[in-house]
Amino acid sequence: MWRKDLLMNEILTLDFGGSALKYALLNVRQEFSESGVMDAPKSGMEEFTNCVTSLYEKFKHRISGIAIALAGTLDSKSGYVFQSSTYTFMKEINLVEILNEKCPIPITLANDSNSAAMAEMNYGCLQGVSHAIVIILGSAIGGTIIHNGEIYQGKHFSAAEFSLLKTNGNDDGLDYIWAKKNGSNGLMRLVQKYKGTDKRYSGIEIFNMANQGDTDVIDAVDEFCRHLAVQIYNLQTIFDTERIAIGGGISAQPLLFELLDEYLNDIFRREEPFALTNVKPDVVPCKYQNNANLLGAYHHYVSKYGGQ
Repeated sequence: MWRKDLLMNEILTLDFGGSALKYALLNVRQEFSESGVMDAPKSGMEEFTNCVTSLYEKFKHRISGIAIALAGTLDSKSGYVFQSSTYTFMKEINLVEILNEKCPIPITLANDSNSAAMAEMNYGCLQGVSHAIVIILGSAIGGTIIHNGEIYQGKHFSAAEFSLLKTNGNDDGLDYIWAKKNGSNGLMRLVQKYKGTDKRYSGIEIFNMANQGDTDVIDAVDEFCRHLAVQIYNLQTIFDTERIAIGGGISAQPLLFELLDEYLNDIFRREEPFALTNVKPDVVPCKYQNNANLLGAYHHYVSKYGGQ
């Protein structure tokens, strides 16, 4: 049993991404301090454990617990990781128990997309919404399904793995999965196609060019939004949500939502005679961007151990 008098201190929150680890201390008012970014510890379990331990040692006199957001199929109640496509050395291990050997304080673990969803459900654009979907557009496509105000994880803790949705039934490979269409590399490939180049572009560069009137890039973003609208329509047909929140770096771009809304209006209008009960959801940007996973991981911690 963890000491109750410690559970009101700051929490060390960790967001393990594909290329970087973001960290911050959060207090009971959800205020951030001591935030920073480090290279993702991807070489193996030893480096990963040492990374967490070093941050614990640095802040142990200020913190009462550690809250982790991690990409992977995992059980957030027990801290058990079935697998992680990003940290491939994690397979069928109890990560919380391993970390507790060197960090003897309460530790919680949550899926990264679910962490972003918890941030929006409790502090952001999904407050008071009982049926929703969160779509995170990054290098892959993260997702969360919210049903009756609860995150639906599925029988095997792998619900809402939107990246793997097929976009073409004629191919068994990975070239026709949703992540290839609407992941960040998918957008870059569209820009390369329309501009006739093999130059690599970041999401920020792409939208800067589009906002400056580059017609080739605008055409690429337009096609990207058309693909995205089709999948949102499919998800709405299945789950009948009130609201769909879109996160990830490019979700801060107004042009994305302008074009997306045009395609959604067109799709729902065309399909209305055949799907009278399929209501167009409210599609909005996530309130929290870079800090969503940290804030959601924090909420998961306090929901288990208290501290609010």
